[in-house]
Amino acid sequence: AESISTNAAASIQHLTYNNPENKHLVREAGAIEVLISVLEERGASNKLLEHAAGALRNSSYGCNENKLSIKKYEGISALLKVIADSNFSRSNDAK
Repeated sequence: AESISTNAAASIQHLTYNNPENKHLVREAGAIEVLISVLEERGASNKLLEHAAGALRNSSYGCNENKLSIKKYEGISALLKVIADSNFSRSNDAK
């Protein structure tokens, strides 16, 4: 199931890159709230966290509605927790 979630987050990340229509569709489908919940899941793999964060970044770039949605669902707090997680930080430093 984790690989399905990772692929889904990666797909959202790809589909929202420079695509304003897809950014709006992602928000309307409720994906922003789901992506934030992935960041809050302590058992998520680093790859899943990376794609979820990337999908949020792409979804919010140039789209104020999505930025407000990320704020509404406490996405900044979730992202900060991921950054502070020593396992995530250490594994990315090794790359």
